Amino acid sequence: MDNDKTQTPDLGAVTAQLGELLGTAPLKLDVLKTSGRAAVFRCQFADGRSAIAKLHAADTNEARHERAALSFLTGLPEHANALAPRLLARSNDERLIVMEELKGEELTVSLERECEQTIEERLVGFARELGHFHGRVATQLDQLPVSLHDVYRHDAQRARSLLDKLNELLDQAGVQPAPGFDAAWVRVSESLGVPGPFLTLTHGDLAPSNVLFSVAEPTRPRLVDFEYAGARSGLYDVMFWEAAVPFPRWLGEPMTHAYRATLGAHVHDALDDELFSAQLATLKTHRVFWWLSFRLRDALLSGEGEWVPGWPLRRAYLWYLRNHLSSVALLPALQPVFRTAEALHARLSESWNERASAPAGFLSGARTEH
Repeated sequence: MDNDKTQTPDLGAVTAQLGELLGTAPLKLDVLKTSGRAAVFRCQFADGRSAIAKLHAADTNEARHERAALSFLTGLPEHANALAPRLLARSNDERLIVMEELKGEELTVSLERECEQTIEERLVGFARELGHFHGRVATQLDQLPVSLHDVYRHDAQRARSLLDKLNELLDQAGVQPAPGFDAAWVRVSESLGVPGPFLTLTHGDLAPSNVLFSVAEPTRPRLVDFEYAGARSGLYDVMFWEAAVPFPRWLGEPMTHAYRATLGAHVHDALDDELFSAQLATLKTHRVFWWLSFRLRDALLSGEGEWVPGWPLRRAYLWYLRNHLSSVALLPALQPVFRTAEALHARLSESWNERASAPAGFLSGARTEH
């Protein structure tokens, strides 16, 4: 969710900058998306070519990570980078990048329009391709920029620094952490900094809006928006469809099975049941508590506001907690954190008099026939 103020870009200035960068200015510039962080454009050239340009408002970590990830992936053999757009140019000040336009529609469109068999085929196929992608890239990590290698270490440090805030929020909610919560949270944090055999380049924000499917090649998924890319456990991306964003819940297991099978062809440890399950559960546990630090205080105080448009904040938090409790194996090392989440869910359900619900259009219920 992007809360930055939207700013209207100066199209003339952007067109001129693109002309200097590419040697020829686009004939037409269409604004696809704007926010306080960045603006995205479709560039149409006189010879019929098109490209996507992204202008960051500042040289932020997100801007640097996207540049570094796309530059790295563009330098790999095509078979190793089947999911990301090629980087075509970058400005000297590093704020403007130009990349290949990936022709296709967002997965969100398919979720609203296609029958469930088609959705299943596409999503399981996407998970399979992501497993290959992570596995192939894992063999090229010696070429990965240092700035991207630092991401998983930063994730671990940031998670560790949340402990005091989490305890404050639990106290505000009237929940006593389970015995051993602090030590268990430290272990969760430390595990983020030790991805082990699963270390690879992750996309880092696998919302359905960032997954494209080509109309011409409906079985070929592609990814856009690499602002949160970085070296982490590949299961960080798996966590998104398992627990984090509106992928159909009933497809989580077959997607993860397909991902794991193809990753295992490159990373044999992915076939270790205990190792795979423990790391995925830890990542999902970190995510749900990390989200508590965002806006739980607002939900406790007023109950107003939305997580995303159309999804009330309190119902979203109850959904995330319920989903966490139903999908995370009760590993011994995570028991204090799990029990704390269980107590928080019970407390909030009672005091808010609300029911957990998924956002509108979320395909979590019964199957439909064609």
